[in-house]
Amino acid sequence: MTARPVSAYQRFFFELRSRESLCLVRLFTGLVLCVKLTHLYGLWRVERLSISLPHRRFPRPEDYLLEGFRLPVPGFEWLPAPSYQGYLWLENALLALAALVMLGLFTRVVVPALALLLSYWLLLSEWFYTHHMTTFVLVLWVLAFSRCDEHFSLDAARRGDAAVRPARVILPVRQLQLLVTAVYFQASFGAKMNAGWITGQVMADLEHAVVLNGYLAGGVLAVLPAKLLGFLTVVVETALVFGLWLPRARRWCIFAGVLLHAGIDMLMNVGTFSYQMFALYIAFVTPEGGRTRVALAPGVWARLLRALDWLGRFTLEAPRADRRLQVTLDDGRVLHELEALREVLTRTPLTFVPGCLLYLPVFRDVAVVLWPRGSADT
Repeated sequence: MTARPVSAYQRFFFELRSRESLCLVRLFTGLVLCVKLTHLYGLWRVERLSISLPHRRFPRPEDYLLEGFRLPVPGFEWLPAPSYQGYLWLENALLALAALVMLGLFTRVVVPALALLLSYWLLLSEWFYTHHMTTFVLVLWVLAFSRCDEHFSLDAARRGDAAVRPARVILPVRQLQLLVTAVYFQASFGAKMNAGWITGQVMADLEHAVVLNGYLAGGVLAVLPAKLLGFLTVVVETALVFGLWLPRARRWCIFAGVLLHAGIDMLMNVGTFSYQMFALYIAFVTPEGGRTRVALAPGVWARLLRALDWLGRFTLEAPRADRRLQVTLDDGRVLHELEALREVLTRTPLTFVPGCLLYLPVFRDVAVVLWPRGSADT
């Protein structure tokens, strides 16, 4: 009687899958951490973006608080605070390690080292303690105990095994998926499932308090009033708790999540949280091992598709003479022309959002007008 639940548990956590999505999470997590440590983020201040290598929270010795008013995280008072020079070294080391994580160089040593230093940074003082930083730390510890260097890394290129795709247990990917679910569960059911958010009054109050003061806030609020935006935030975050686990709903939930976080990032300063969630969505896109067959003529478009197929989802085939593009899905469905284009675009990370937009009437109509008419080599 217990055989079926045990089998489902084993399959869920220990199924053998390729690691492209996990390695992409490593790459983009490193990139987002670099962006955070250099202060080069925020659509809310896009008109005055600047870079600092690294960005100093305490730029001068007289501003340094950790040797006095430290505010240690409760339970971690025993951690020694660095001197000001030690603090500068720590920030430099974090940026250097984050860059190496992004590049995938010496990954088996660098990722645990970054996880350890960032944990120290997080627990050292409440000046650094945020749920955004906690998410970084948890993701890095998952990556530290996984083979996240097998793809998209200088380590793989250096070893000469960049094209090798060994099947490994899916456990670290599942851990990241569960982390994303926990984040949205806490955000929705733990923080926003109340009258203030459901009626949108919280967002309206933030607007009146001039918290929604981003450079692009006026354009966003002209389309979505603050009250409606507050209600939609609750709806989308609640849907993400469940919808990311449903294959038929996953694409649209990720699309809604991207729009939600991009909109919030345009309105106000939320740090790099939006970009962190964009990176973690990749954990829900598990590779399919070339099971989607794309009939496309050899040429520049075929080469571009190969370059964008980071997850190894496509197998290219010769097209029929009367078709420019045809896609055969693993369930046997065959899509042609514009429908095939939409499917291809939504299956690659860089073109996911444009692909989803092609399902909306206004963008679809424009695409129909622009869709080339000619031979299969077009």
